[in-house]
Amino acid sequence: MADVYVPAEAPKRMKAEIILTVGDNWAWTEMRQPVELVPGTWTTIQANVAPDSTGWKARLTPELISDVRKLGVRVSVNGPPYEGPVFIDNVRLENAPLKPAK
Repeated sequence: MADVYVPAEAPKRMKAEIILTVGDNWAWTEMRQPVELVPGTWTTIQANVAPDSTGWKARLTPELISDVRKLGVRVSVNGPPYEGPVFIDNVRLENAPLKPAK
């Protein structure tokens, strides 16, 4: 999980996603569905890293999950470039069920 904030003047259609680099080959995968950011509010991005999770573009095996080498947060915009600040805070791993999407 990670909390992401973009200011109220940021454009709509901004999204964020978690990216993992895993295993001996440093393979990477990203969330299947990025999370839409709401300008002026904090948005929590969450991803399930259980071996049976379907939320990733590549299948996560137990071996890969036990060998996470990097975790990243990608922020993108579908439209004109955004040149303002983006705040990422409270990056964490939790052993808890996912909260329902809003």
